[in-house]
Amino acid sequence: MPRLFFGNFSFEHELADPHFQPSKTLIEQSAQWGTIWMKQASADDLFWLPSTTPISPAGPTKVKFIATIDELITFLHKANTHYQFVPWGWSPRALAHYRMLPTCYVDAAPPPLDVVRYGNSRRFAFEMEQQLGSVCIDGQMQFHTLTTCISTAAELEDWNSRVSASTHSWVIKAEFGMSGRERILGQQDLQREQTAWCLKRLAMGQYLFAEPWLKRRDEVGIQWHIEGKDQIRLVGITRLECSPTGQYQSSSPLVDPDSIAQWQPAIDHQFTVVKKLTNLGYTGPLGIDAMRYLPLDFQNADTALRPFQDINARWTMGRLALG
Repeated sequence: MPRLFFGNFSFEHELADPHFQPSKTLIEQSAQWGTIWMKQASADDLFWLPSTTPISPAGPTKVKFIATIDELITFLHKANTHYQFVPWGWSPRALAHYRMLPTCYVDAAPPPLDVVRYGNSRRFAFEMEQQLGSVCIDGQMQFHTLTTCISTAAELEDWNSRVSASTHSWVIKAEFGMSGRERILGQQDLQREQTAWCLKRLAMGQYLFAEPWLKRRDEVGIQWHIEGKDQIRLVGITRLECSPTGQYQSSSPLVDPDSIAQWQPAIDHQFTVVKKLTNLGYTGPLGIDAMRYLPLDFQNADTALRPFQDINARWTMGRLALG
């Protein structure tokens, strides 16, 4: 069945705030980002990238890009073809757009939105580390506290007092974020604007997650796909390239068998997390980042593995890099 891709690249914002409405600038940017999704497309697929300006794909393509709901419905009537609706990630906005479309032409089986929201939250990754261990040393998981969960202004103040004398850098991440966004970096005391950033998100009911800034050696995105409870597939592994401040830059497929084998412990430990999401009812693409880093607190180890660096129950740039 051909697919109708829906480019809601503001997905994490939509999860953080169910009433979020993307700005005109963000909508236009998202429409352009959508052109890179063509790696997953066949000539029969459609791309619905809501925009107020015409979309110019990067390079020649037979794939049709549609910007408005009126244009899309007109096309569906003329094509008289059935499509599978595929959003970047399932959110209230994606579901609302799907429900605008005639069911005689477009079909989908959305996973429960509360499961999608939970699976993409840093709270879920934090809970998995609490249950399964956060650091793998010599193949063995260690219950070592990397992350502090902050839910109130008092907890934020307490955390700040504890790190104020430390020489290590830190990062505070919001409950939802991607590509190094929705986080702050610092050392010792929070600055005034950083405190305001934290309090704003706590007031919205979000949790914050504070961690030491780890000395990264290398990082990969392990790509899974869930069709159903007994249908879990490992799609592939992509190497992640990031800036010195941890912002995403690019992904490339990992194809060398020896390199892939080095990440087998991460694959093994991630499978429990994948099964957890599967049992909760999630279906669709799933990318889980894993990182090897220089451990601060293990004197006899030169490398530590963090199997659940980030969990993304949606399409990812790594998944697209696999083609």
